[in-house]
Amino acid sequence: MATLHLNKVFNSFEEFEQAQEKYENENFMVWVRGRSTSVEHANALLRSKGRTDLFDEKLKYRYVNFSCKLGVLPNQEKRIGTGKGDRPRQESHKIGCPAFLYLSAKGRNQLFIKEFVPEHNHECDERVFNQLPEKRDLTSDAQEKVKLLFEGGVKPSVVRNILRGLTGSVTARDLANYRARWNKEKHGGLSEEERLATVLQNLKEADDGASIFIGTDDEENLKYVFFQTSGMRKNVAQYGRVILLDHSHKVNKNRMPVCVLMVMDGEGNGRAAGYAFVANEQLVTVADVLSSFRQSIGEDVAMGVKTIVIDKDPSEIGAIQEVFPDVHIQLCIFHVGRTLKEKSSKETTEVKEIVDELKYVRTDARFKALCSQLEKAASVDFYEYMKENWLDCPQAWSFRDKQHSINLGNTTTNRVENHNSKIKMILNSKSTLADAVEGLLNIFTNKEEDVYFRETTASFKVAYLTTAISDPIVNAMLNDLTRFASDLLINELQKVPSDEEIVEYEGSTSECGCPHFMSYDLPCRHIFQCRRMQGEKPYHLGEIAPMFRKKRLCDVAIAPGLVKKKILPVTVPKTSREKYNAANDTCRLISSLLAECGSAQFHERSLVLKELFKLWAEGKEVVLLEKPKGASETSYALDSCVVEVLDMPCKDTSVNPGENTQPKVTSQAQHTAQETEMEHIKISDSTPDENAKQNETPQAQHTSQETEENGIPVIVLDSDDELCDTEVRDVYIKVEEDDFDTPKTPATPSTDIGLEFSDFILTHDGASEDGGANRLSELVLAMDNDNESSGSNTKEKEVPLHSDTATPRKHFEHILNTS
Repeated sequence: MATLHLNKVFNSFEEFEQAQEKYENENFMVWVRGRSTSVEHANALLRSKGRTDLFDEKLKYRYVNFSCKLGVLPNQEKRIGTGKGDRPRQESHKIGCPAFLYLSAKGRNQLFIKEFVPEHNHECDERVFNQLPEKRDLTSDAQEKVKLLFEGGVKPSVVRNILRGLTGSVTARDLANYRARWNKEKHGGLSEEERLATVLQNLKEADDGASIFIGTDDEENLKYVFFQTSGMRKNVAQYGRVILLDHSHKVNKNRMPVCVLMVMDGEGNGRAAGYAFVANEQLVTVADVLSSFRQSIGEDVAMGVKTIVIDKDPSEIGAIQEVFPDVHIQLCIFHVGRTLKEKSSKETTEVKEIVDELKYVRTDARFKALCSQLEKAASVDFYEYMKENWLDCPQAWSFRDKQHSINLGNTTTNRVENHNSKIKMILNSKSTLADAVEGLLNIFTNKEEDVYFRETTASFKVAYLTTAISDPIVNAMLNDLTRFASDLLINELQKVPSDEEIVEYEGSTSECGCPHFMSYDLPCRHIFQCRRMQGEKPYHLGEIAPMFRKKRLCDVAIAPGLVKKKILPVTVPKTSREKYNAANDTCRLISSLLAECGSAQFHERSLVLKELFKLWAEGKEVVLLEKPKGASETSYALDSCVVEVLDMPCKDTSVNPGENTQPKVTSQAQHTAQETEMEHIKISDSTPDENAKQNETPQAQHTSQETEENGIPVIVLDSDDELCDTEVRDVYIKVEEDDFDTPKTPATPSTDIGLEFSDFILTHDGASEDGGANRLSELVLAMDNDNESSGSNTKEKEVPLHSDTATPRKHFEHILNTS
């Protein structure tokens, strides 16, 4: 039986609604309510007449009419409104369908269908039924979810995708209508100007330290709105030596670009320093914004601004020169390159190469030489353009000029550009200014919460490198400095520059002219090397700027005994075929490189490769060390020698009873405790038991000493100095020498002393057992001056030693580097 039919009785209106919904779904049609009289109104009339026989409230209606969605009620003409004529073309669902239902009260406690016309003059199709507005209407629960998505800045297209799996089909117009209704409710009928004033007032009430500057033109039109929270001002105070400035467009319906001011924190992340919406990007407007910014941060902080990085915008350049006259202006190398590439597109390849090199040249002499080449190779028009706009440009666009002022590595405006992309994720050309201000404040709040989380968690963690756990200098850097700064310094610490490079940059123990020091104001490889040469401690926390120091909420001690674990890279090949292909690719590159070498260099490198293959074939491991530039093949006499053996698998060697020629094995910690000045990153893998054994009465356990025989210093090793069952990695010789350019030829010693360990044998007279000396590869020689009273000028560097004849113990035939 049909759910709805003539004279059907219902005990409540809710019961009727259930039957009505079922009927609609079965017959693919929609009933639309028409005229009605509510039970509340009917009971009021009865009470006015003194009646007590009232209708039951659950009936809801005394009577009510329903018609088909595509029809009209009886005796009612189709209503056609003329409106204002703005949209004369209109459409309507009303096509005159006769389907009709009249529901009336039966007695005081029931409802019944008094009249019912079920016939339609159209096809009741499921496809049409599902597209009707009543069937696309969202439930209250779904509307709340959609409202949250819109408040979160989710795009309507994404919202539709979510709703499709939850409620069925929904159109873009439906979402737009919901959004308009919610915005109207949210704004409370305020105009856009009133809403902007309300948002700014709320900001000031929530943050007493916030700064808000509003500028207008002569006609009282809005010129700019600058705002800065107390958190943004704090960012400038802490990290404001370098400012990044850029404008982003299409972020509000008023077409006012947003001027973004940003700084870089100690972790290398961009932090907001202030925002301003401007009516235009003219010099006077940008200058007003920068003046507001300077007034907000205060003169003391403003005087600390050293560099501002921008793209080549004349208005920005002029405004900065007006408001910050003492600040260095650096241009984004990306924007510079893009502009020069576009302007030189019609020039020859030679001209393009010269222009490209001009961006990265560091010396003034080379810059002038390239300018001369450009004048000869370029067309007249292009050279005039370069001379007028770039060659005589006072702003730093070439590395030649950038290296004279700090920029913390910001050679581009990428950090602020990245921030702009996040702004456009929540703002668009339809956003009001009030929405834009709220959106920027939300972005800032989210960023600050992330920073707080990162700094809080880092304050009670201990950082370490799996490749340098026992190195006290590296551990100090890791736990004193931010991750960004420690990575920079450790990388510089591990580099050993040549003497020529130190002289080129005029490096000293406190200053250097290299790009790293000038850019970050952090110690560089040249400063570290100069300190090592002078016997000074390489790293001092006091010289590090506060912005690069790790923030601590509590005192954290470095946990002792950290376990070293070697982790293979994710990209290591697994199968034999993958390993073969990877190795083959490397060999192809080596072959291509060797093909371009000279004959002598080819022969020398080929011997190295053959020796490498031989050692690998014998199951041994080899680590290569770079040969210092300018090192000769001459043997050198070493005035004093200390051998440090670390972390290399050791084989048992047969020795005469009562004799043991193994050198003493020490860990990095012991090496430091003995106040030796050898600097390296290698670490000891000695077990705790071995370390404890080594720490027991060193005088009694190790009686190795340096003596002199026939004028030659030798190391006398005690018979208790054992090396078997110990893992060592590299051999280090600490060398003190006054004159390294003049080899000394010592007298032949009376006794041969062999240092035998692992795969090789270092002998006093250059001879080796079983060809061991011929397998020596490389040896790190760390020169140092321990005798400060002698006043000798000694330098610390890596020097390879080679000899074709038998020489004393300190003249080694090859240099070992085996791991």
